[in-house]
Amino acid sequence: MQRRWSPTPRDTEPTASGTSSKWGASVHTILRDATRREQRSVDRTLAALDFSDRGDYGRFLRAHYVALRSLANKWREADRADFEALLDCLSGDLGALGADMDHAPLAPHRGPALSLRTWGVGYVIRASRSGCRLRRNGVAAGFATSYLDFSPRIAWPQFLAELEMDVRSHQPHEVDQVIRGARTALSAFTGAALEQIAARDADLDHTI
Repeated sequence: MQRRWSPTPRDTEPTASGTSSKWGASVHTILRDATRREQRSVDRTLAALDFSDRGDYGRFLRAHYVALRSLANKWREADRADFEALLDCLSGDLGALGADMDHAPLAPHRGPALSLRTWGVGYVIRASRSGCRLRRNGVAAGFATSYLDFSPRIAWPQFLAELEMDVRSHQPHEVDQVIRGARTALSAFTGAALEQIAARDADLDHTI
């Protein structure tokens, strides 16, 4: 998920709001750099989970399940098929672990007013597939892994190309909306992961 791009000219360095003053850097670069701190927070939180442990692996899956469901009214319509498939995979994997899940209907989409923010949400969810592939080798044999193994219909390079084309059709400052969407998604993943780790720690306290 982390790809380094060539340095940009001085007049296109990120502003205080996290955007470029002109279109010089790619949208991907602007978005990646503006959310670097939040991305690291998610990584550090999930690093506390041991994928060879049935309980921890289930907590990872549940965190992603909760986060994705909370974002269901904030993603692009074009992403719906892939993201609902991810939820189906999570549901199946959690079911195989014997976990209970929330099967309430997903929240309805909130409409075109969030069009640019939906790109940021999609960026985070799709970029997370890279981390899932890296964690795949740490899963104990016998655990269901359809979520980690899932290949989206829209490949990452295609998504980035579409992101670049659409966002650049707007004014440069409007990339802030994409960044806000990405931060919303990252906050959802971090919050869900922290809840799972807190629940695990509480369970451990009760066994001492």
